[in-house]
Amino acid sequence: MPKNFIVAFSLFILLSLIASTSFAGTKDDEIAIEAATSFLHLLDSGQVEEAFLATSKLHQNSGRKMWWIAENKNQRHYYGSLTNRTIKSTQTKSTLPHLPDGEYFVITYNSSFEHKKETLERVEVVKESENIWKVTEYYCH
Repeated sequence: MPKNFIVAFSLFILLSLIASTSFAGTKDDEIAIEAATSFLHLLDSGQVEEAFLATSKLHQNSGRKMWWIAENKNQRHYYGSLTNRTIKSTQTKSTLPHLPDGEYFVITYNSSFEHKKETLERVEVVKESENIWKVTEYYCH
């Protein structure tokens, strides 16, 4: 095998391992990412009402249910189907604008849709109780 191929292949393997572990964290981080993933799956499959019902009590009690559902249905209609989504960054926070202090995990995704090639999605997840994390805010820019 040519030396350049071996070096390139080794670099590819190393970068793949780094990428796959760069967002690994605590057990809470993993549970929060799973909550966000399940929520996004509901949105991606057109189950917008179900996605709203999967959000935190705080979000559900905000009085924005009908607006939120209509807004997300419209956005998904205009953007089309998801074509790609990768985690860009994650952050643990104890405070977020317009929300009470708590345990939050914020995930930002680089995403592409059928009619929107580059966009950012931000999912804010709150810890409601031990091992229970729920989406409390979702933004797609």
